[in-house]
Amino acid sequence: MKTLWTLISTLALANLLAILGFLGWLATSDRLSRDRVEEIRVMLSRTVATETAEKTAEEAAAKKAEAEKADAERDAKPPIRAAARIEEKQVAEDIEHQRKLRLDSELKSLQEFLVRENDRLIKWEQELKGRETAFSDEQKKIDATSGTEQFKKALATLNGVKAKEAQSILNELLVTGKTEEVVAYLNAMEERSRSKVLAEFNKVDPRVAADLLERLKTYGIMPSVTEASPDATNKP
Repeated sequence: MKTLWTLISTLALANLLAILGFLGWLATSDRLSRDRVEEIRVMLSRTVATETAEKTAEEAAAKKAEAEKADAERDAKPPIRAAARIEEKQVAEDIEHQRKLRLDSELKSLQEFLVRENDRLIKWEQELKGRETAFSDEQKKIDATSGTEQFKKALATLNGVKAKEAQSILNELLVTGKTEEVVAYLNAMEERSRSKVLAEFNKVDPRVAADLLERLKTYGIMPSVTEASPDATNKP
């Protein structure tokens, strides 16, 4: 028992001497002072939970102070004056007024365009009906003329004479203003005879020959309506 006690005492003394030697080394190497000893004592006197709670409280206090500072800076800014608010309202009202004026103008232009289009279509329909009526009357006249026995006899005579003689006969009709009858005869003639008669007209007066040829081209065909066609596009 005495031996065990001696061993323990020896170890305790060795540890004490080691601690004292370490403290002496700290002091001689300028690593330990009264202030540092006090700091160590204070640090070891608080638990880890207490230190964590203090840090959390400090961070919360810092955030609160920052928020209070931001509120103070915002409150320090001068408020918007009543005159400025009135001016902003007036600007907004002016913009809305201009927008309404633009919409009214566009609506008026659209209405005027629709009225013009309606008038144009009415005019086109009236002109088309007029042309159809005129064409129908002309067609009846052609049928009444070309279907008579007198017309057939005259046509047979023209086909039986020489081209120059036929041109002379038809030219007399032109002089008396019977252009449509001349066209009717030419249209009913055989193609070979008609070509020869037109050639004789061309020798005498090319303009007359050209006019007769143009009339033959449109003979019995209703003229087209292009002046007020419904396909025309007029933008408003």
